[in-house]
Amino acid sequence: NNNNCKIVLLAGPSGSGKTTSAHILKTKLDAAGKNAKVVSLDHFFLSAEKMPKQDNGDPDFESVYSLDVPLIHKCLNELITIGKTTIPVFSFKTKSREEVGHIVDITDGGILIVEGLHALNPVLTDKLNSKNLFKIYISVNCTVVDDNGNRLLSSRQMRLIRRMSRDYIYRNTTAVNTLKLWTSVVKGEEKYLYPFKEKADVLLKTYHCYEPCLFKNIILNLLCDLPVTADNYNYIMAAKNSLEKFVSIDADLVPNSSLIREFIPGGDFETVK
Repeated sequence: NNNNCKIVLLAGPSGSGKTTSAHILKTKLDAAGKNAKVVSLDHFFLSAEKMPKQDNGDPDFESVYSLDVPLIHKCLNELITIGKTTIPVFSFKTKSREEVGHIVDITDGGILIVEGLHALNPVLTDKLNSKNLFKIYISVNCTVVDDNGNRLLSSRQMRLIRRMSRDYIYRNTTAVNTLKLWTSVVKGEEKYLYPFKEKADVLLKTYHCYEPCLFKNIILNLLCDLPVTADNYNYIMAAKNSLEKFVSIDADLVPNSSLIREFIPGGDFETVK
């Protein structure tokens, strides 16, 4: 009902379901007569050599300053003021920006949905007119307990489980590599996301009560040969032991339109992952 809203900013930690949530929201807005577009902040990444570096010298993809902040301000302000801009396209294969960008046009009263870890960060939002923005924070935000109230899985463990499944299925990434990155991912969230959670207009919980049953077999298979030298070994093995307590269910039971399809094969939004 807010006719001033031109940009929806959707943020959340890794494994929260940002991409699918953004596209589910797009389908709802389209059905309501709005011409909604979705853009990932990932396309505003600087080339790898221009990014801030981690202590080991690798590019720090979690830093807000790995994004082209001035270009984000320019593009979003153009959308607010004239309704049209050109969004860059970042290639993760070459880790650089492609020469030709993507034109986004919301001059017909449309809405742009911007999703990414840093979507609520004041570094990006403070130079935008707040009356034209709507802010959403999503996360698993649920602790899984047994019948006696003992914790089995934390929200963070559930997000790691989701990410391990997605990384393996869609990015050909082993459990070892996902676990290796997890520490820096969490540090990035604590520094660049959690302090701005309360700036959101809406908080959404994306946990589905059947998730442990769904991911049980997937994760047990991924961890069957995990070396004890793997990063975060004890942390993920504690999650594995908890998953073993659940009865597994078949992925075919998950609706194609479900957010959970972001982390398993199939689904209505598979091509946008």
